[in-house]
Amino acid sequence: MSSAPATTDTPIVQALDGVVGAGDRVVSVAPVALDAPGRAVPLEVRVSAPATGENLPVLLFSHGNGWPLDGYAPLTAFWAAQGFVVVQPTHLDSRRNGIGLDNPVFGQIWTERRDDLQRILDQFAAVEAAVPGLAGRVDRDQVVVAGHSWGAQTVQMLLGARILDASGHPGEDYADRRVRAGILLAATGIGGEELHPFARQHFPFIVSSFVDAPAFRRGGIEAPAWAGQGRPVRAPGGSGVVSGGG
Repeated sequence: MSSAPATTDTPIVQALDGVVGAGDRVVSVAPVALDAPGRAVPLEVRVSAPATGENLPVLLFSHGNGWPLDGYAPLTAFWAAQGFVVVQPTHLDSRRNGIGLDNPVFGQIWTERRDDLQRILDQFAAVEAAVPGLAGRVDRDQVVVAGHSWGAQTVQMLLGARILDASGHPGEDYADRRVRAGILLAATGIGGEELHPFARQHFPFIVSSFVDAPAFRRGGIEAPAWAGQGRPVRAPGGSGVVSGGG
């Protein structure tokens, strides 16, 4: 039998508890099926929430390429323990779905990812009902979206980033006004020539601009310099950008 301390009883966790406070117990339910007519495979999500508390804010998490709803557990469990209702979909690019680069569906996954997050918000009553005792404890007007890598690009779309075409013109506005803030982890920056050749070939949609993004207009703050603004600025490696909305 190992004598190693539990992961919740280590010096670093104790130090963090001293800063943010000890978290609540977490209840997590998966898979939760949501309606997604026309989707290549059914949409399933994981819902994690604190066992107690009222007026809980919502946090949607979009995973990086290939991951499922079970990924990033230490991070999402921490957020739930600190009072968020965290919802994690399995996007179509998950390795569990077996949709490779040569599959005709792959070219539309970048918009399907955005659709997944909007489906969650549209069907949040079903999300609440999936976790015993959660119904009535959620503040659906307080919605945060967070994502890592490709997930960060997905989150950018809901914040108002628009995809630039080959001539540099911004495309459709996919912003969702229900979203009040976003967290981008290891985001793609301005894309274009800054991308690796593999990414330029297979992920041309990650050329983004935050100019006039509604999440930044509402928050009264400037878009990150690296995320467009017409200047060729390289994204800081592995940095996160937090945008606030009012």
